[in-house]
Amino acid sequence: MKYSVFWELLKQDIKERNLGSLFGMFWSFFVPLVTIIIMWIVFQYGFKRTDVDGYPYSIWYLAGIIPWFYFADAFMQATNSIKSKSFLIKKTKFNPLFLPVIKIISNLIIYSVLILFLLLLYKYYGYHFDIYSLQIIYYLFCLVVLLFAVSLITSSLVLFIRDISEIVAILVRFGMWVTPIFWSIKLVPEKYRWVFDFNPVYYVVEGFRDALLYKVWFFEKKTTLIFWALTLCLLFIGIIVFKRLKEHFGDVV
Repeated sequence: MKYSVFWELLKQDIKERNLGSLFGMFWSFFVPLVTIIIMWIVFQYGFKRTDVDGYPYSIWYLAGIIPWFYFADAFMQATNSIKSKSFLIKKTKFNPLFLPVIKIISNLIIYSVLILFLLLLYKYYGYHFDIYSLQIIYYLFCLVVLLFAVSLITSSLVLFIRDISEIVAILVRFGMWVTPIFWSIKLVPEKYRWVFDFNPVYYVVEGFRDALLYKVWFFEKKTTLIFWALTLCLLFIGIIVFKRLKEHFGDVV
């Protein structure tokens, strides 16, 4: 029964994204795809950026921006997921944990289409898929766990501190520029690069490039241990926060 409710809410969430528009759910996939294509054209033919480590800047950049877009959209939507469905919280048998999870999965479905586009683009440039490329599945799993951990915290706190929504939006915008997505980590002096080891999203961004370009296994990197240590700590904190505040959700929605 619980799982049937979950899947119904998931299907409803995807349908509601562009409810009332002529092409409906099509826009959920088309809009981010067009955004990616435009950015590819601008950087490839407009700015004519130089290659990074011998790879065309456009495909190097796209390998980083797609996982970032997924993280940013899912994080902001998951943060507001319980607040936006407050009428469901008053149903005593409904589990509010479903709501941020639904946002994370629905965005994953949409951005999976963009990842397929990315893979086709790599094929166009002559880069062949191999066993390293399968690591994309692992790095997507990393993002899902990270999103679940942080959204447990923010989706709970936003019901009591409404400014959390704005804080998350600012952090996401700021994070896009301080995370090496548009620029290479090699621009940072080597003695300061360790700071980025503690940015869990950068671990995934660089992981996509490792899987598609650099051909590096995730278990070869020391940052894998750092990522999972940080993520599991956030998950532990998120579970505690969510459990302690859950019983008060009905009083504040």
